[in-house]
Amino acid sequence: MLMENLSESLAGRVAVVPFLGLSGKEWNLAGEVSRRFQWQEFLFNGYFPALWANPEARPSRQRWYQGYMSTYLERDVRNLLNVGSLRDFERFIRACAVRCSQILNLSELGRDVGISTPTSKQWLSVLQASNQIHLLEPYHRSKGKRLSKSPKLYFTDTGLAAYLMGFDSASSLWSSKEAGALWENHVINQWLRYRDWREPSLGLWHWRDQGGNEVDLVLEKDRRLIAIECKLKERPGKKDTKGITRLRAFYGQDEVSAGYLACPVDMAFDLEPAITVVSGWETWSLPS
Repeated sequence: MLMENLSESLAGRVAVVPFLGLSGKEWNLAGEVSRRFQWQEFLFNGYFPALWANPEARPSRQRWYQGYMSTYLERDVRNLLNVGSLRDFERFIRACAVRCSQILNLSELGRDVGISTPTSKQWLSVLQASNQIHLLEPYHRSKGKRLSKSPKLYFTDTGLAAYLMGFDSASSLWSSKEAGALWENHVINQWLRYRDWREPSLGLWHWRDQGGNEVDLVLEKDRRLIAIECKLKERPGKKDTKGITRLRAFYGQDEVSAGYLACPVDMAFDLEPAITVVSGWETWSLPS
């Protein structure tokens, strides 16, 4: 909105760098905070710096997100789009949170909230424009096919997603069936921040074939693919590599330069040839 008020476009004279909240690496560098709290608490509370600025006097998470949602709905949404019913829009955001890390189905989303598919598409664009969600597009060798398939839906802040899902404690979240989706969301968020800050040309995709085999995150670097599966388990097995194996069979070994399982582990180790288990808590070094 600030850019719209400028008299000149500033094309070629400005860099646009998104600010999406703390990354896992930044939170670790906070020292006292990361020593006092576990990573599960970080994902549950979220990436907003205000929630971690003072470990001795942290604001109430529930109260903070309640205020955030109120100001977001009442001010930002009204400025971005003339939403007729803020109540319906809030229900729409909560319905999106329930579908975190899933393939986006606009008609199903609109039906659950009671709005039309065009309205769902319009409201989803508001969430994108305000950096509340990120849509991870599917990877296909043909760029035309990339645009013809459905993306996956992720929130840019896992704390906001957990709040909208209705979780009031980290223990209830991590013992629920939604825990895996929040972990996947966190891993995607780390690489989204890595791309925005360090490597804008890095492609981020997901992959799924007609048989239902999928890879959560495909990085495209210098026309080579790096496959990443997100697994909320400390001891992954060979069956967890199925998607990566299928991707390599589909495009060929030379196209997929590396494969990783992003898990909550302390130390990296090789699970099988060319597939490594790494900590998904933060980003790691990519092969050159």
